Amino acid sequence: MGKAIKWDFTNKCNLRCIHCSAAGSHFAPDVRRISLAQKLRVVDNLSKADVAELTLLGGEPLTSKDFFPVASYAASKGIAVTVVTNGILLSDANIARIIDSGISTVVISLDGASALTHDHIRGKGSFDKTIPNIRRLVSRVKETGSRVKTKMNTVVNKINHSEIDEMFELGRRLEVNELSFLALTEVGRAAERKDELVLTPEESIDAAVAIGRKFNALVNKDLYPEIRQQIANPLVCDYIRQKYGIDMPGSYVSTICCLGGISLGYVTPDGDLFPCDRIVADRYVGRPIRGAIVERRSLLTDDFDDIWSSDYFAKMFELVVDDNTYRNYRPCSNCEYLKTRQCNPCPLDSGENVAAFGSCLIAAKALNNVRHDSGDSNTSDNILSGFTSYKYGLDTSDNELYQNIGNMIPEKASDIRLSDRGDGTTIIFNPHKTELCRLVPITRFMWDLINDKNTVSDIAAEIEEILRSVRDRLHVEDDGYYAGGAVKERVANYFQGLSDAGFVVLNPQHEEVLPEIG
Repeated sequence: MGKAIKWDFTNKCNLRCIHCSAAGSHFAPDVRRISLAQKLRVVDNLSKADVAELTLLGGEPLTSKDFFPVASYAASKGIAVTVVTNGILLSDANIARIIDSGISTVVISLDGASALTHDHIRGKGSFDKTIPNIRRLVSRVKETGSRVKTKMNTVVNKINHSEIDEMFELGRRLEVNELSFLALTEVGRAAERKDELVLTPEESIDAAVAIGRKFNALVNKDLYPEIRQQIANPLVCDYIRQKYGIDMPGSYVSTICCLGGISLGYVTPDGDLFPCDRIVADRYVGRPIRGAIVERRSLLTDDFDDIWSSDYFAKMFELVVDDNTYRNYRPCSNCEYLKTRQCNPCPLDSGENVAAFGSCLIAAKALNNVRHDSGDSNTSDNILSGFTSYKYGLDTSDNELYQNIGNMIPEKASDIRLSDRGDGTTIIFNPHKTELCRLVPITRFMWDLINDKNTVSDIAAEIEEILRSVRDRLHVEDDGYYAGGAVKERVANYFQGLSDAGFVVLNPQHEEVLPEIG
């Protein structure tokens, strides 16, 4: 799970969409602008920190004369670059520059299948400008054999939810590679026009059903390359599956979960780095999260890793993974999908007395209890499966590996974050490699044995003795599990896994040859 950064590249835009999430913060006249040289320094900072993905948004990124120099520079650094555009400025010249720049993906926002609907949301005449430009982009990508992927995003709301079938057909005719239906975020202008834009819980479920029905019809005929939706949470998908017999498209099970400050970061137009785009609001900046003050830290003056490892980023991680954060969320607090982190709401809402999610409440009531039956996940095997979850088990023996690392001393990597969960497990997180690992009691005990003296062999011997003592107290006959040093081999395999993921460094102690096992 590499780091992915969203960068609101500019505060300038050629449209004034009624649901714009950036309008309140970025369009103010006092927003600081930075130079091309400074933007390239931001890219250098991201590259140095091994950022894997960079999404450039706005405003409208193509209104900035610095867009192509920055996008191509980031691509040259090996970063996968995505641009999110309203499509108005996709001229022949700009399409050629997109293809030549190394940009990986172009996402075009289209919020209606008709000019009447789209223009109501995004401005008069925008539909008739955007549609030909999408056709031109797709055609040029095909002609040149470019690997640029084209996507079409639709933010589902009261104005356009009745056009979902037509959106499918329009996307298919335009031959984009992916069609995504996104949930409306109640920030910016959308927060000011809730009555006009925000779906009721019933409307949200109806929209999800429409997406599911169309998806099943098209996929069964192999008529659509890729469909994504972020309308229905997994519990609602279970409800739709049970009531309507409909399988929902890739439901962002791994991205509904909050990843702010874990693998996802957000950069403002003037180069400040935050865990997410919500926390930049005035209601959070300068105020504490679990005792750590949310502060503006600039990529122009500070190293990415220094910000990423800062106290409030660490507290953000705790806020996300702590089940107590969501104790007032309904019905989330009792949902298995929250426990496995295949889905969880924004933790920043935890300051409210109660945060209720209407469509999930309807689904929970209909399902009679808050559960999931997706068939491919369960609580024991999928803790934090919405993240990258390493389940290093003691299930693989390797005598040669034990001989290689048994004399090595594990050292915990720097800046490792740790969060104890109420179910007896512990989550450790490496913010630099954005890897997470779930520790069960025995592996947490092994983690606590790491110091500057204990070798892998020392830790394995202690675990072996504990297990043997338990066996003796329970009067369990030796079934051969402990024979031949199996425990030591499995412990060695476990520490090698932690080392591969960057949680520990294995330091050599001496060259003494370990005695053969068995």
